Amino acid sequence: MAVVKDSWKVIAGVVLGVAGALAIITAWFRVRDLLEVADQVPILVSGGMGGLALIVGGVWLLRSHESDLLFRHLQETTERLERVEEDVARLAQLFDGARVEVELPA
Repeated sequence: MAVVKDSWKVIAGVVLGVAGALAIITAWFRVRDLLEVADQVPILVSGGMGGLALIVGGVWLLRSHESDLLFRHLQETTERLERVEEDVARLAQLFDGARVEVELPA
């Protein structure tokens, strides 16, 4: 159940995208045999524009999920970096005043 909780945006985004595509396809099949433009426009507006809105909403949810993952990764990386900085500070205190000689090859 934790997987669904973490990826609900992906599931909802895919469902909205598929629903939008189905709305556009359904609108096209309903309009293709109509000869009067006045009969076509309401169907195209409701199916086509509604389908497009659903697809845009689905893409927005997918991008939002991706942003959440990137933010989580950035937060974890920042925490690791802070731990490394603390370790380096402790090592610097430990070796404060110690003399280190390094010979470099010529």
